[in-house]
Amino acid sequence: MARYYEINEAEARAAHEANSMREFKAGSETEGYRAQVDEAYRIADEQAERFPELAEKAYALADRFARKYAEWLNEGYRIDAMCPSILVSGGGNFPVRKKERQNARRSSHMERYEKVMGIKRRIASIGTGGIQAGDPNALEKLEAKAKRLEDRQDMMKRANAHYRKHGTLEGFDGVDHDEAEHVRHDMERFGMSQPFPSWQLSNNLATIKRTHARIAELQREKEADTEDRETEINGEPCTVVENADIMRLQLVFDGKPEDGTRERLKANGFRWSPKNGAWQRQLTDNARRALKALEA
Repeated sequence: MARYYEINEAEARAAHEANSMREFKAGSETEGYRAQVDEAYRIADEQAERFPELAEKAYALADRFARKYAEWLNEGYRIDAMCPSILVSGGGNFPVRKKERQNARRSSHMERYEKVMGIKRRIASIGTGGIQAGDPNALEKLEAKAKRLEDRQDMMKRANAHYRKHGTLEGFDGVDHDEAEHVRHDMERFGMSQPFPSWQLSNNLATIKRTHARIAELQREKEADTEDRETEINGEPCTVVENADIMRLQLVFDGKPEDGTRERLKANGFRWSPKNGAWQRQLTDNARRALKALEA
C-alpha cells in the first residue's frame, strides 16, 4: 500500500497566486503528487512480482521516492512564493534582485528534479543490474541506449526551436494538447524560457558521450585479436583465453588447481565457472593486470 507524505497546499496556493492569474484548484497539487507516487508503487509491485527476493528493496525505493518528491514539491512552493511574477504584480517597484535570487534557486531546484525522478528509474531497473560489460549483448544494448539518448536530444532541440518560433508546443510532433499544457504550466511556474532548459540538454549530452566512450571501449575489447597462450600460476600450467564472445578472461587448468592457487585466483577476482570449465572474470584491462599479478 502506497505511503504518502504531506503536501503543503497552503504554500502551493501562495506559490500559484504569486505566479498565475488562473484560479487555484484546491487539492490539485496533492492529487498530482499522489498520482506520481502511485506510479512508483505500481512499478514496485511489478518488480516485486518478478523478483520476490528484491521486493523489500523495491518498496523501500518507492517510499524514498514518495518522501523525496514531497520534499521537492514543498521546496518548490516556497521558492515560487518568494517573489511574484511581474505579470501578477506589475512592473512598478518590482524587486529585481529578489527575482534574480529566486531564479537562481529555481535553477538548482530543477536540477534536483532529475535525481528525484531517477529513484523511479532505479525501481524499474531492479534485477537487471544495468548494462554490464560482461553481458554478451552489452554492445548492442549500449548502441540502442545511445540511439534513444540521441533521439531525445534531437527532440528537445526541435521542441525548443518550435517554442521560440511559435511561443507554444501546440502543433509540435509527438506532443499532444495535454502535454503542451503541462509544459506551459511548468515553464510559467519555474520561470523557464524554453521547454527543455540548457542544463537538461547538457546532462543528456554528457550521458551520450559517456555511452559512446563505453561503446568504443567494448569494441576495442571485442576486436582485439589475442590468441590463446600458455602460462603458469603458482607453478601450475594453464591456458589463457580471452573469450570476446562472452567478454570473459578465462584460465583453463588441466585439473583442479591446488588450494593455494585457488586462493590466489579468488583474491584476484577469478571465479570458477562449471559451465565453461574455467576460472574467469570479466574481460577488461583490470582483468589483464590481475593476470599479470598472478603470473609474477
